[in-house]
Amino acid sequence: MTSGTFIGQDGQASCRSVRHAFRLLELLAGSPDGLRLARLVDATGLPKSSVHRILGTLEELDVICRDDTSAAYHLTAAWRRIVVPPRLTEFSAPVRGNDGRPVAGLTLRLRGQVSPGAPSERLTRLVADLAHAVSSRLRDPRVQRPEPASPTLATRESNLQNPRVRRSRPAGR
Repeated sequence: MTSGTFIGQDGQASCRSVRHAFRLLELLAGSPDGLRLARLVDATGLPKSSVHRILGTLEELDVICRDDTSAAYHLTAAWRRIVVPPRLTEFSAPVRGNDGRPVAGLTLRLRGQVSPGAPSERLTRLVADLAHAVSSRLRDPRVQRPEPASPTLATRESNLQNPRVRRSRPAGR
């Protein structure tokens, strides 16, 4: 047997990594706002390196994504539809990048339930259309994306506007 295989309670061979991956997916499915690495480590009791390795693999497979601003891991919109039963208070669709792969998800969350049928179908279509429009805009080479401001220029401009900032005097004065 390989080191990752063990005999489970039912006497069948089992793979720990798969069990751990499914446990992480269950936790992420129950957290619409996502979970950070430390929280996932605490919740599973697994070593941080193992959780990080499994999350990396799930991210490569486009099952999960990591929000760079909050450092929280989320299920991708496509996998959320598979893993999480649909609720009539949440409508999601993937936003796709240049290569057609999901780069983000667009989710509309409502405070109350929507009646099944035409109203929920219209909201589903609306979110899908919005996600498609955002995806198209991301792929459009004609769309100019703002360049980040130069930190030195921004600092100089703020210093000029702030009278408390000391200005250096040229040597010899």
